[in-house]
Amino acid sequence: MNRFNDQQQSEHRQAFTKDCMQKAWGAACHADWIQKSLDKLLAHYQALKAQDRELEERIKTNADGTNGHTKENRNLRADLQKKRSVIGTQMRLIAQNIQQGAATMQKMLDSVDQNLLLADHAQSWNWIERVEPEKSTDLEAAPETVGE
Repeated sequence: MNRFNDQQQSEHRQAFTKDCMQKAWGAACHADWIQKSLDKLLAHYQALKAQDRELEERIKTNADGTNGHTKENRNLRADLQKKRSVIGTQMRLIAQNIQQGAATMQKMLDSVDQNLLLADHAQSWNWIERVEPEKSTDLEAAPETVGE
């Protein structure tokens, strides 16, 4: 006895294919959204990198200047270095977020591929009942070994 007749198989196949296509579309949309977020993060990272280079140059210029030995100059360089440290921390966090976002985006793109392949597979797949072999009712005992 089959659980699904041909019409039911066709209905379920269409519903399943539609579901796979919806999941693929959703994953593709999600991947695109992540890409746009990554683009913004990368732009922010580049801006921080430019600020870091500018601060580094100012520190070097002040250290090499004629008043590089003064207390005011040392204090100014220390303040600039603190700003660089904050920027460095922000850049590291952004880099981590970019890596995580790229990995998540790749998973979404893999999901797109898997769902499209699954939808293709469903087009030719049918539910087939597997017939279990009848179990023997004989109480045939395994030969016993004596002395082992």
